[in-house]
Amino acid sequence: KKKKKDDDDDYSLYVDELLGVKIVVVAQHDEWEDHYRLMESLVCGAMVMTDTMLTLPEGLVDGKNIVVYDSAESLQRLLLHYLNPHNDKQRLQIAKQGWELAMTQHQPHHRIETLLFGKKHT
Repeated sequence: KKKKKDDDDDYSLYVDELLGVKIVVVAQHDEWEDHYRLMESLVCGAMVMTDTMLTLPEGLVDGKNIVVYDSAESLQRLLLHYLNPHNDKQRLQIAKQGWELAMTQHQPHHRIETLLFGKKHT
């Protein structure tokens, strides 16, 4: 029973930290593209940056609702740009549009609808 309590505490800390950040950086591993972590990051409300993927999930557009980097150098340059207080409005707009897309088109029920019916119904 103690283990469950520790796991819950760890998860609560993780969620608290995720909700308090300005930018979340997602790094995909080799050829494994994990959309779950990407969507989890989008719904936290921060602007999300991801490395180049074969294709972005449906509706995601670089510079509109997500930011894509292609090297450590571009990641550093983009982080400095979006963390500059002069660019807060742009960062917040990208974050808002990413959140809206994830909440309206990438929820678990959307996946189930696509699997069962071949398209989203809601």
